[in-house]
Amino acid sequence: MRSYAQIAPTFWTRGSGRKLRGNQKAQVLALYFMTAPSSNLIGLYYLPLTTICHETGLDPEGVREAMGVESLREIVQYDFEQEIVFLPECARYQIGEAMEAKDKRRAAVERELLVFAGHEFHNEFLCRYGGPFGLRTVSKPKGLPSRVEGASKGLPAVPVPPFPAPVLDPDPDRGSPEGGEPDPMPPAPVAPDSTDSDTETVVPLDLVDRARRLGVFSQVLEHMPGVELVQLEDKAREFMGYWTIGKGAGKKRRHWMSRLREDLRQAYENNKLKPIGAIEHDGNSQGDKRQHRSRAVATEAMAAAYASAPKEVTSG
Repeated sequence: MRSYAQIAPTFWTRGSGRKLRGNQKAQVLALYFMTAPSSNLIGLYYLPLTTICHETGLDPEGVREAMGVESLREIVQYDFEQEIVFLPECARYQIGEAMEAKDKRRAAVERELLVFAGHEFHNEFLCRYGGPFGLRTVSKPKGLPSRVEGASKGLPAVPVPPFPAPVLDPDPDRGSPEGGEPDPMPPAPVAPDSTDSDTETVVPLDLVDRARRLGVFSQVLEHMPGVELVQLEDKAREFMGYWTIGKGAGKKRRHWMSRLREDLRQAYENNKLKPIGAIEHDGNSQGDKRQHRSRAVATEAMAAAYASAPKEVTSG
């Protein structure tokens, strides 16, 4: 989740907000897509329609109605089939017109972009920023068709075949904070992601954000009647705490995304997901504040390890 975003006050006087005057739903969506908790610095991210409705108060029909406004489509494009957002001008505002050769943000941009390789929005981003940002060509996974043809124009989507869930390696120490060896989750149509590679690494610091963008929580929820999204996200943060500041800190493993999915499944089957009321109480406690400070220290220590780690972006 982003901690801040750059929005110019002129949004309301001579920017996008002014163009949308008279259409409150479109104004709300424009500002929301720029500042949504799931957004990122490149303006290309996964955002389910249900989340949009929950966080803006609009119903699905209201969202579709607002996205039909031409002035809003010039600001943001939304693929209703794949639930992906693209703000064409976002990277220019958040990063700048161009990046210097030694700009360390380039790796982060390429990592975010890799998630959507093969999608129409991915190609549009490269055409717009590939040269100015000095991005390496991010090739789509072999055999993966373009996900949507004319997504913003409402044309039919090209179906994407399901990807088999990778098999987890036996963990001699511990498969999850709950203990026990991990059993693979049932196969689910999850987009390919570097966190499920065969290369052993320490846990990616953005694992929970990636899981949210790829719809992992939504897929897992389908097999957990009565469970709310907030409970899974809380458990995922606990999972990250174990591998960043707990006994698992610094240990390398494979298939992190599948490992997270399995931990969520075990917590559900063992009735170890926190009740929503307990989560809200913990969020206001002093212990939670101390935990956030500890994570910040751990994040700084692990960032150095990532700086020397091999890049996973492939050349086209």
